[in-house]
Amino acid sequence: MSLILLKRIYNFAENLALEKFFVLASFLVGLLYVLLVPPFQNVDEPQHYYRVLGVLEQSVVQNNNGVVGANLAQKYIDYVEDYNYLIKNIDKKVDLNLYKKRYDENSAGFAVFSNTALYAPLSYLPCLAVSAVHKWLPVQFEFYLMRFLNLVAYVVLGYFVIKKMPVARSAVSVILLLPMSLSLGAAVTSDVMVIMCNFLWVAMLLDFAFKKEKVTKFNILWLFVLAGILAICKNYFFLIFLITLIPSNKYESKKSYYFTVIGVILFALTLSVWWGLRIKGLIIPLNPVANQFEQLNLILQNPVSYAWIFVKSLLIKLPRIIITMIGVLGWQDTRLDFVTYAIIPVLFVCSIFCSNDEGCELKKWQIILLSCVFSLSFFCVATFMYLSWSAVGASIIMGLNGKYFLPIMSVFAVFTSSLVRNKLDLSSEKKLKALNYLIITACLFSSVLSVLHRFYGLTPNLYYSV
Repeated sequence: MSLILLKRIYNFAENLALEKFFVLASFLVGLLYVLLVPPFQNVDEPQHYYRVLGVLEQSVVQNNNGVVGANLAQKYIDYVEDYNYLIKNIDKKVDLNLYKKRYDENSAGFAVFSNTALYAPLSYLPCLAVSAVHKWLPVQFEFYLMRFLNLVAYVVLGYFVIKKMPVARSAVSVILLLPMSLSLGAAVTSDVMVIMCNFLWVAMLLDFAFKKEKVTKFNILWLFVLAGILAICKNYFFLIFLITLIPSNKYESKKSYYFTVIGVILFALTLSVWWGLRIKGLIIPLNPVANQFEQLNLILQNPVSYAWIFVKSLLIKLPRIIITMIGVLGWQDTRLDFVTYAIIPVLFVCSIFCSNDEGCELKKWQIILLSCVFSLSFFCVATFMYLSWSAVGASIIMGLNGKYFLPIMSVFAVFTSSLVRNKLDLSSEKKLKALNYLIITACLFSSVLSVLHRFYGLTPNLYYSV
């Protein structure tokens, strides 16, 4: 009986479209993350929550002698502080009585969110959908509603990313279904817009590059809109230059091609500078031992020395980058099982061979462009961490974490997929795809067990250490 059931599940998986599997898996497991991860137990979730509330309450962000934040109702601050005891304290479990607590509606306080004050309100668009009912909702319900709306946005945008992506679809779906990616999609954070808009940007460009129809004026308008969103959200600016992935013969005229390429880049650059000037007075050191200006000056004076620091840091920190990209949940205090960390990289490699990209072969110049954009973006993210988190003249880049590289991983997936010429035939691809579905599902539900163990102690035989 069990063998028959497994056979039916396998046959169903074989014929299930990739984007539909993504919707099912991401929504079901994401919903478990929404409900089971206690409030504010994702990295910087309290600061993101305060930033959303600051926009909803139209409270002016202030820099009070190096302390950046805004005036908010005290009930929101109390709600956050009630869960501080869980942060990075793996011996503590959630107190279920907190879910029934009532909060004072009258008093006000000052909420500190120095890091997220720099993010544009557009980064929180799904969460801001609660604005219509914000003043009538209890704090607990509103918080979970924000998480749920972010998850819905993650699922919907992910569906269109996979649907639009003409190459490396399997590899992209693996990245979007990583426990870390999905946990960010099910939290109150700006990462949903940042990750998904970058992925959608790459998917749209490749779709326009390979489809038979010419790029229309409506398509060009969408490119400008998406480039603008990328520019003022936490941006990975070099991805904007991927606009040149679309060959000039795909446009209706040379004039249209140059207008789009130059216009999109200048538009994104202008918006990025504009937003940078707006938040200039809110920028403060994220780490007391770091000094961005001194560090930058040191890099410019000793570029060869910094190149060695970058290479050495990459060699030392690469395993940590991979593990934290796969998923160390909560405040980086909820590890997954070791099998998940071992099998997902293998799964990603298999997914490269599983992508049947017939008729969508990238040209050599496009592959070079992708590799350059990924390398420059990776280098810039790592350098930003060196400027913001490392002591001046440090020999290693501190703060390198896989989640910061997730927005550029679609470029990596497409680039690596383009290097594999001999891919599987359609029949073998379907079989491997079904196996991938089952393994990803098992890994995701294993991550849910880790959450249950970490916060509720419901799986006492599950062992992990931080």
